[in-house]
Amino acid sequence: MTGETAATVERRPHAVDPASDTRIQQGTPAFRRTALALFLAGFSTFGLLYTVQPLLPEFSRHFGVSAAGSAMSLSLTTGTLAVAMLLAGLLSDAVGRRPLMIAALLASAMLSLSTALVDDWTTLLLLRTLLGLALSGVPAVAMTYLVEEMDSRATAGRHHRRPLGLALGHRRGLDHRRGQHRAAVAAAAAVASLPPPP
Repeated sequence: MTGETAATVERRPHAVDPASDTRIQQGTPAFRRTALALFLAGFSTFGLLYTVQPLLPEFSRHFGVSAAGSAMSLSLTTGTLAVAMLLAGLLSDAVGRRPLMIAALLASAMLSLSTALVDDWTTLLLLRTLLGLALSGVPAVAMTYLVEEMDSRATAGRHHRRPLGLALGHRRGLDHRRGQHRAAVAAAAAVASLPPPP
């Protein structure tokens, strides 16, 4: 007998068995692939979202719409994204975080590629609205996935990667030039369609 009571034993901190921790551990190849994938997801999300912003004057010229009308190609996407994010978290509880993000990026890439091919303004606005719906599956669940699936000791140090990807994606959207709207949108969609890590 050591003189310890049962309550004392229960309050003693328990060692965590690394073999029983299924989260992605820091320093492993899977950890690096996941960090890179989340960075690229953030880059793709805002790259696809804002890729039309510097192209608004070109839209006005090409489609014969007013400046306010051309701005609808961005407003409809951001508005739909904001509303859909409220529901994307609930959907991820049912289908899983990773499958939802993969499906969201693939759908976003296909929709963006389609917008680069259309010559009808109404069709382009419809595709951009659907793009906002598809993109909502990434920002709504990415940080939750990070906390749930990755080693908690390194989570705080990795939180900056996705915001950095978002910032660079926004910057990439602003770097496109007039007269190149098809190539610009297609290039952003190509990044989003990169295969996820195994």
